[in-house]
Amino acid sequence: MITVLDTAEVEKLRKKIDALGSRGIRLIAGLAAEEAARSEHFDLAVLSPGIDPAVPLVQHFLRRRIAK
Repeated sequence: MITVLDTAEVEKLRKKIDALGSRGIRLIAGLAAEEAARSEHFDLAVLSPGIDPAVPLVQHFLRRRIAK
C-alpha cells in the first residue's frame, strides 16, 4: 500500500486526501503523520526534494535507512 505522510493539518489537505484516497493511496496528516513515522512499518520512504532533512518526520526514516 502506498502511504503519503504530510505534517500539514488535515483540513488544509482535505482535497488531496480525498483525491488520493479515491486512487487507493492513504494520506496521513498532521500529528498522526509523525506518529505513523515512528510506529508503522514502511519499506521505503521517498522524500520530496524540497523537504528539510532536519524535520523530525524525515529523521525517523533516515535513522532507519529507508529514505531515498
